[in-house]
Amino acid sequence: MKTPLIELKCKTSHSPVLYCVVVFTLIIALASVTLNLFGPEHVLLSDYARNARDTRHNIRTNRWDIGDLKMIPPYKHLQDISVRVDVGLGRGTGVLVTRQVGNVTRTFVWTAGHVAACLERKDGTFKNAIIYHEERVDGLYVDVREVEARIIAYSADEDLALLEILEDNYVPLNTSVRFNLKEIPLVGTELVHVGCVLGLYDSVSLGIMSQTDRDLLKTGKMFDQTSVMGYPGSSGGGVYLLDGKCIGLLTRGAGPGLNFIVPVRRMMEWAEKEGLEWALNPDIPVPLSRALTSLEQAEQSEHLEQLKQGDIDPRTYNEIK
Repeated sequence: MKTPLIELKCKTSHSPVLYCVVVFTLIIALASVTLNLFGPEHVLLSDYARNARDTRHNIRTNRWDIGDLKMIPPYKHLQDISVRVDVGLGRGTGVLVTRQVGNVTRTFVWTAGHVAACLERKDGTFKNAIIYHEERVDGLYVDVREVEARIIAYSADEDLALLEILEDNYVPLNTSVRFNLKEIPLVGTELVHVGCVLGLYDSVSLGIMSQTDRDLLKTGKMFDQTSVMGYPGSSGGGVYLLDGKCIGLLTRGAGPGLNFIVPVRRMMEWAEKEGLEWALNPDIPVPLSRALTSLEQAEQSEHLEQLKQGDIDPRTYNEIK
């Protein structure tokens, strides 16, 4: 007597329809086993890919939800590149630009024009400003360095001024502001301001871009509006993106949370007219006219102050009238 299994085999060998059903069932079973073995990993990899894509998008657009990683601004660096600018009875804030010139480093200071205006003499020349740079280590006060700086460019209309520190190798080459020379920050972009508020060195405040391109004075000179905290002494201080790039200098305020900056795009327009692009863009070399040593510049400045009518101006070789 034959077993049922052999009987089934014998019967199916003579039935093409039943044979096809058995083969199809085996294919379905094999597919099910394969899905169980490899399916979860495939889904998991898809999730990883989707998360990575979303993360790249968030980084590109700077849009993060609560709970996501946030960019931490380089506060220490922003404080290191900020200085107090004393101009007699008044004071403001400045931002350091350091460049390599020959075998020394030269440091320049961007600040607000109305800060530098306090140094103007009746004949249109300027006295030197006093720059104070606070030094801290691990949050602890160490010292304040004092140095003179002379004004090399000034505009009352633009409310901008550029000073040159009269000391070579004043700070390391990397103690220098980086300007945002590209797009205009969107409204709502988070910002950082560092200023000498009421004379208090390197005070940090946070805010956002409130609005861009405001014709505040109805002169065609556009300002950007921010909500960072600015008080007397903040003028000339930098306003920065979270990556540390400067988007402009704070020059006007109407109370806490309502302040206006001269944006970098306006600074660049003025710099191009004055031949000062190198003070914004590190890819542009400092001109040879800045190659005099600080001591030579100071001596020349002192000599020029002593010139009187009938003397020869060494810059133009013309007689002073």
